[in-house]
Amino acid sequence: MDERTWCENRLVLGLLGTALTALVAGGCTGAVGDQAGLDGSEVETAPLSSGATLSFTGQVNAKIKKSWNARFPVTPVTDGDLVLELRWTTTSADLELRIFDASGTKVAAAETRTVGRESLRYAVTAGERYTVIVKARTGKTAFTLSMALEPLATAPDQPPVCGDGTCNGAEECGTCEADCGACPSTGTPTLPPEPEPTPDPGTGPGPTSTHPTFASTGPKPGTVFTKSGWLTVTNAGAVIENMEVTGGILVKANDVTIRNCRVIGTGRDGIKMERGFSGLLMENIEIIGQFTEGQLADANQGIYGEGSWTLRGSRISGYPDGAKLHSYQVVEGNYFFGNTRTVDAKGRYAHTDGLQTTGGHDVVIRNNTFASDFRSDFAMGSNLMIQNDFAPVANYVIENNRFSGGNYTIYLNDKDTGFGPHKNIVVRNNFFIKNSWQYGPLYQTVSDVTYSGNVYDDGTTMTGTPFGL
Repeated sequence: MDERTWCENRLVLGLLGTALTALVAGGCTGAVGDQAGLDGSEVETAPLSSGATLSFTGQVNAKIKKSWNARFPVTPVTDGDLVLELRWTTTSADLELRIFDASGTKVAAAETRTVGRESLRYAVTAGERYTVIVKARTGKTAFTLSMALEPLATAPDQPPVCGDGTCNGAEECGTCEADCGACPSTGTPTLPPEPEPTPDPGTGPGPTSTHPTFASTGPKPGTVFTKSGWLTVTNAGAVIENMEVTGGILVKANDVTIRNCRVIGTGRDGIKMERGFSGLLMENIEIIGQFTEGQLADANQGIYGEGSWTLRGSRISGYPDGAKLHSYQVVEGNYFFGNTRTVDAKGRYAHTDGLQTTGGHDVVIRNNTFASDFRSDFAMGSNLMIQNDFAPVANYVIENNRFSGGNYTIYLNDKDTGFGPHKNIVVRNNFFIKNSWQYGPLYQTVSDVTYSGNVYDDGTTMTGTPFGL
């Protein structure tokens, strides 16, 4: 059955909840009413051929559970790229696009918080059933969704070409001014002063006698740095040492070491390891984001990398998030402080965290200091925010850290995104600065969490049930 026949059948059967409004060349246009947009049920969607386009309209409402999302099954007739365009007009609403395969696994998502539009491209296999989901993150709005099947890109792994007039991929102002424009002038880099610490007895209660400080982390005192602009590392096993990099470092190789360096961050990430690489070691580094409170900026985190990496003896400040965690990563002996809340195009402040994950497994967070105090600053929404937005969360060891500040100091949240609740989370022998938070030390909506040996700075043992349970 081709797309036109499918559209005509739907017009007769009325499966879209309201009548189809028009037929167009190579596809059809339909209106999605109560059947999909308002109660979250599925719309029967056509087998999609190369060159065909389907377009639907509907509504979603984040405040009504049955209306959070609209689902659109699709089965491509040929291999190709499924190209999705989602548009809406209510500027206060925020929508997301997601693609799930036949097993129910989320394989792609567009959740950029762009006002009024999301787009997504994903390589699909002929005959396989996929489900496209439009989800309301906030607000209520009507939307239009178009689907098209295009031939597979001929070279999907080719890097972006500087000078082609499009700022994409890993290109930023510092790596390709021709496409992305000149970087904004930051003048003399702003180096953070050593923060005033909240009390930490050091040798007092708790299993660890010494937590990292500003002075005990970062590059060695007296280091004479070799200065550089934006740096891209492409040699496996390379060692970057004793450098001060203004802009950021992009790692596109395995087993790279960055040691005793300072990064004065002016781009989206201070250090980014491209997808497909692993084995990054960062020791005694300092990352200083050059952003100010309330600044409109595309700034994310000090460190980003989906492959395995280790961070030791370092300090990070000035970005919304210290680092984004994924899988097979170790964060040990570091000092996180002075996060900066930038704003997006809608005027919303960034959610700032010391460490944040939206999915991943096999992570160790050991003997770090999170220097924040809600009574005097709003630097961190949480010291740790661990959620399963885009992947399952499992096998976390969180031990011997000094925690302080945040709305909730540690935030363990099941986002109900189909990946299941967190598994095997261990929180032990940590040291919490009492009453440094706004709401509480722990927020938890998952059950597989083991607590032991955690104490407050007054020597008392943490007891009671975390908020959220």
